[in-house]
Amino acid sequence: MKLTIAGVDRSHDVIPALTQEAERMAALPYLERPPVIPAPIAATSLSAATSEADYLQRFNKLIGWRAAVHPNVLALPQAPGWHHAFKARLRRLLWRLLQYQRERIAFRQNLINSQLTSGLIFESEQRTHEVAELRATLARLQQEINALRQQPAAGQPGEKQ
Repeated sequence: MKLTIAGVDRSHDVIPALTQEAERMAALPYLERPPVIPAPIAATSLSAATSEADYLQRFNKLIGWRAAVHPNVLALPQAPGWHHAFKARLRRLLWRLLQYQRERIAFRQNLINSQLTSGLIFESEQRTHEVAELRATLARLQQEINALRQQPAAGQPGEKQ
């Protein structure tokens, strides 16, 4: 693999650092690992689109799948030292005590997100449908114009009969 940053080949120094960071993250406890996103709902699935319409369809599906907020446990960082350990335990305790509030807020945010997502998807599908209708109407009108041009013009002023 070749990695170019600002036109400079940085494969020799960046790729080993990325590999090392990936190995470090893989060794973390389960709850501290970054989430793994399945391929069908990852944003990289948009790169497989073959046309603008396909991209829009994939994007709409992706928005629907990824609109939710998850109040999962977050890794709370801790600096070395006993007083930082005490502060970290206090933060964890407060985090657990306020879990009902986080879940309530996340639930309300998920309702809002789902409504907005549904509205965006509906708007997109509606516009796609309208564009298809307009294209069909335009094609029909062009056929009618072509048919009128091909008919002999009878009874035109200045024409001898």
